[in-house]
Amino acid sequence: MIKLKEADNLYHVFERSVRLKPLEKGTWDQADVVLELPPKIYPGSYGLELLALKEGNGRLLHSSTLEVKLVGFPALLSELAFHKGLLYGFFAVLIAMFSGLLIGIVFSSKGGH
Repeated sequence: MIKLKEADNLYHVFERSVRLKPLEKGTWDQADVVLELPPKIYPGSYGLELLALKEGNGRLLHSSTLEVKLVGFPALLSELAFHKGLLYGFFAVLIAMFSGLLIGIVFSSKGGH
């Protein structure tokens, strides 16, 4: 399953992307993590687990959730498509008609073949 999701760029193991900063004895360690999200990530809630592995021993450093949301123009298109379908369809038809006319004007030839 991991290899399948890695091929889809939806799962990735980031080796050596965590730096631990030990604090005083008896307190929590501080970890800095750099995480690159794949471009094909879907909106939703994702679970993140930060694991440290050394010499075959593992330790869970932190567990949290990450909320991914659409913003900007993609959010507007999604809102129109799923909640205002008639308006979305109207704009789609207008854009298709305008594109067809523009392409007809640009690539029109004066003579027949």
